[in-house]
Amino acid sequence: MSINAGSGTIKKVLIVEDLVEIAELTGEALSQRGFHVEIAEGRAGKSKAEQWGPDLVVADYRMPDLDGLQLLNYLKEKNSFRPLVFLATADIGFEYQLAYGMGAEAVLLKPFGMDSLLETIDRFSRPSCEFWSVSPGPLEINVSWSAEISKELGFFRSLAMGRGGMIIKADFIPGLNDRIAFSIDIKHSDISKIEGTGKVRWVTDHWEGVSNVGLEFEYIEGNSRKELLKLINTSSDLRPYIPFSR
Repeated sequence: MSINAGSGTIKKVLIVEDLVEIAELTGEALSQRGFHVEIAEGRAGKSKAEQWGPDLVVADYRMPDLDGLQLLNYLKEKNSFRPLVFLATADIGFEYQLAYGMGAEAVLLKPFGMDSLLETIDRFSRPSCEFWSVSPGPLEINVSWSAEISKELGFFRSLAMGRGGMIIKADFIPGLNDRIAFSIDIKHSDISKIEGTGKVRWVTDHWEGVSNVGLEFEYIEGNSRKELLKLINTSSDLRPYIPFSR
């Protein structure tokens, strides 16, 4: 894959991994593409992140002295937007919704290929004005509903929305990475409608015919994209990437 550091917004990558061979292989592949890479293990990764100021942290979930969720929590308490945090896990039962709710921008299932990592880095390397701007075309799965915005709760809580996605209610059980088209009519807000597509990142149990689905934004139409990005970028306390739900 030809993706490299180039003119993207991600230049410095910190790999926090207790398996040295994996860390070195990943680091070497990123270095060859122009990224400035540092490697640390567990708790040392916390100190390195503070001192070095990376744009992206790729952290293993299971480490002996500081696991990936603890590191994620520490970093996102300081700043929701930077550094980006990708969690890597080999745990099939890993709670994706917890990681996204704590602020992780991506969860990578081990063993992941370099193409998968590079594609994910590329998505987050684009300037924010280019986020969610490429339409994938028509999809088979569509959902739509109206949302009444509560002034007391605020825009994001009323819609169960985070920096990169939202929770939708569905009367079916989608699969991970399924793509869904959505249309939301909004009352009492400067944004009257949000239409677009998203990828399924987690699904809770189907309860009484309804599932909670964590949807990561893939594309948002027209002017609502600019307004939504403006809201997100001016909300310094908006920590979840996709809100948490059981």
